[in-house]
Amino acid sequence: MFGGTAETCPSCGATLVDDGDGMRFECHSCPAGPFFMEGGVLVDAWDPQRRRGNAKACLACGGSLANAERTEAWEDGDNAATFDTCPSCGFENPL
Repeated sequence: MFGGTAETCPSCGATLVDDGDGMRFECHSCPAGPFFMEGGVLVDAWDPQRRRGNAKACLACGGSLANAERTEAWEDGDNAATFDTCPSCGFENPL
């Protein structure tokens, strides 16, 4: 809940499940999301507009990628694309 009201999924309209901190929400009715609250606006983590400027955020957990370890294409032998590893959750964020 944010601001005392239940958040609804922008894709299907179902009530979103809050992970407990009021910042990360998941829809258990459709494959959309996860969603994050940014400046009072619900934002889809997979929306490419979310990753803007130098304020890059992890697509999985929403954490900052400011101190992420970058792995260049083929650097570890089997990755065809460059990615940043999230220091919070370990997700490999494609660039």
